[in-house]
Amino acid sequence: MTAEFSNVYDDRDRAKAYASLEFPGTYYLAYRDLPAIIGEHVRGRKAVDFGCGAGRSTRFLRTLGFDAVGVDDYHEAYRRAGLTPIQTYRPLARPTEARSWVNEATIAPWVIYVLGRAE
Repeated sequence: MTAEFSNVYDDRDRAKAYASLEFPGTYYLAYRDLPAIIGEHVRGRKAVDFGCGAGRSTRFLRTLGFDAVGVDDYHEAYRRAGLTPIQTYRPLARPTEARSWVNEATIAPWVIYVLGRAE
């Protein structure tokens, strides 16, 4: 029997359950490096969170003072906006962090793209 793919957001109960999922420690990895990345690359206060899922990172960007909006179909959004990734970050856990990691020290659970104009 083959499972049929469906969009979790098409069902209110499934979307609510997905939004409440926790991945202990991995959000820390995604958010740990963002202030430094933002400081290095960002000018202005508008942000687009591509691949936003349930919107956790969009809400995080808002707490940093950004006017943020989230979209899921990010490859299409890149193309339409004339953008391309210019830098990619894959934050890994550090042995000095006081957390119990499964494999996050070798496999990045998040990818952060810095985008620029496509040429």
